[in-house]
Amino acid sequence: MKKIIAAFALAFSALFATGCGSEENIGYVNQNRIMSEAPQIIAIVEEGSKKADEIEAKAKADFEANPNMSDEDRNKKTEEFQRKMMGIQQAYATKIQQKLDAALHDICKEKNVSIVMDNSEMKFLVNGGIDLTDDVINKLK
Repeated sequence: MKKIIAAFALAFSALFATGCGSEENIGYVNQNRIMSEAPQIIAIVEEGSKKADEIEAKAKADFEANPNMSDEDRNKKTEEFQRKMMGIQQAYATKIQQKLDAALHDICKEKNVSIVMDNSEMKFLVNGGIDLTDDVINKLK
């Protein structure tokens, strides 16, 4: 699931660079808070984790059921497992991104914000700007 969150962070950062409209108002969000407090995002992460756990359990059961499989078969099964896990990570990262994009788009329109920055780790905005974090969390309830 950490890979899903990392992929989300990369995609989320791209949104910040492009902005939301044509005005020059700047907004910011705390991405860490959104990921840990927005119920819709939490539900998506939990669903993705559950799917990943199911795939991992099935792969483990397959390996345990066939302890004498050849190295070639073991490698094929491992690659298949890795492909499935990557697919799950990408699918759920996309779901998260779509939810956030929609919420931010609406909020940017409402508040006339054209640029959104992530202020989670490094504080880019020391003075000014509009904190949109609570708005995003509330929109994703």
